[in-house]
Amino acid sequence: MKNEVNAKYLRENLRSFVDNELEPFAAKIDRTDRIPDEIWQKMRDMRLFSLTLPKEEGGVGLKWMDYFFVLEELSRTGGFARVIVHQINGLSYNMISRYGNKEQKDHYLSRMAKGEFLLAFALTEPDRGTGTDLGTKATRKGDKYLLNGKKHLITLADLSDAAVVFAVTDEKRRKSGGITAFLVGPMYSSISAPNARLYSLPAGLDMVNVPLCMGSRGLYEGLLTFTDCEVPASSILGNEGQGLDIALDVLDESRASIAASCLGLGQKMMELAVTRAKQRITFGKPIAERQAIQQMFGDIATELHALRLMVYDVAAKFDAGIDIKTEASMTKLFGLTALRNVSDKVLEIYGGMGYSSQYPIERMYRDARSLWLEEGTPTIQRLVIARDVLKKY
Repeated sequence: MKNEVNAKYLRENLRSFVDNELEPFAAKIDRTDRIPDEIWQKMRDMRLFSLTLPKEEGGVGLKWMDYFFVLEELSRTGGFARVIVHQINGLSYNMISRYGNKEQKDHYLSRMAKGEFLLAFALTEPDRGTGTDLGTKATRKGDKYLLNGKKHLITLADLSDAAVVFAVTDEKRRKSGGITAFLVGPMYSSISAPNARLYSLPAGLDMVNVPLCMGSRGLYEGLLTFTDCEVPASSILGNEGQGLDIALDVLDESRASIAASCLGLGQKMMELAVTRAKQRITFGKPIAERQAIQQMFGDIATELHALRLMVYDVAAKFDAGIDIKTEASMTKLFGLTALRNVSDKVLEIYGGMGYSSQYPIERMYRDARSLWLEEGTPTIQRLVIARDVLKKY
């Protein structure tokens, strides 16, 4: 791009980019469950794949306050946009930058910053919890490990060049030092050629797409099955037994990122509902003039305002180097509740037409539900918060 992409540029141009470059594709992506090649290039041109990577490593170097603004804006369109940016900037970079050795950083970061390499986050399993309950195991065999198990709903699996796979390496120490993170790959082509396989899967790894998801479509969700899949010991990310620490470390910012996404989607739904309420006539006047509808907008606006304050508070604390573990869970929990309330009220304001794919509210309503499950359900967030409260007081 002719202009340097920085925080100021993004704040001035991102809304137009979302409305004019991404939103026209949102309905089609929802129907086809595939993202056109040109979308990847548009996002690459905006440098959306290198936002949080430090400048010295080839990235834009955004502070999290500015990054959350980007997520908020991207969440105004189809869920595909904010999920891609969130996974790359909120998960992938953090894992490699914080825990990768020099060789791993040199191999991954520069290509990731250019949008030429995708890294999947393979933690979730079909019949297990995503912590100490993991069923995937890695058994040492000389200078290699044998991976056995399944990973489910792995975002961008079908496009990723490699994956960070979390597996149990010491059954007796599951809760402390028994889980390890492995860099497994190469797997498929990068986003430079989304629908072409450039190299074979590692022996012992099978991949299939999961059935069509409720919302946030186009993300190539995959089921990975490992059957004596050999990975070299040099592929360990961090140290052996450090996997759970790595996963939990990156989840703090990631959970707060989900709250920023709730804010952007909720704000867009409110704006659409306002327009609809002024246009929809019942018994001779717009429903926006009816007190029952005005009560709904009062609640919607208040919850979104409260969420905005929480999101930017947690971003400021993270930028200041303050531990945000508890605040991140609080913000995500409140964000989920707020978005649920907002989306329910907006659907009611739209009436039966909101249930039709003729209007974007139907798609947005489904997209909102995916946020419920990412980076831990409300139950998990409450447990994290409660543990901190019981420890402090």
